[in-house]
Amino acid sequence: MADVVEQQTQGGEEDVMVLQRWNGKLIAEQFKLPDMEVEIERAVEQVEQSIKAKEELLEEKLELEKATATKGQTAMDELPAELLKHAEEIEHVIKEETVKKIHEEAEKVADGEKPAKKADKP
Repeated sequence: MADVVEQQTQGGEEDVMVLQRWNGKLIAEQFKLPDMEVEIERAVEQVEQSIKAKEELLEEKLELEKATATKGQTAMDELPAELLKHAEEIEHVIKEETVKKIHEEAEKVADGEKPAKKADKP
C-alpha cells in the first residue's frame, strides 16, 4: 500500500486522495464504531476541498505568471521573501488545524460521544 501511495503522490510531491467517502462505512463497520463513518466522511470532504482549493490557486498563479512575468522569471521570483514565508506559515497552520479537528472528533467518537453534525461545521 505504501508503494502505491508513493507512486500516486509522485514521491510525496503531490496531494492525492487515498481514502474515499465509501471507505468510511467499511472502516466504521470493521471497528464497530458507526459514528466514525460521519467523521471519515467529514475528513474526506475537508481534504477534497483543500486539494481543490490548492489546485485553483495553482491555476490562478500560473495565469498571473503568464500575464506578469518577465522572460526567464516567474511572478513568484518578484515577491519579497517575507511574503513567501508568511504564505507558507499560513498553509502549515491550516493543515495543523484540520488535522487537530479530525483528531478531536475521532476522540469524541472513541469516548462514546456523538460527533458534531455536518450542519454544525464552522
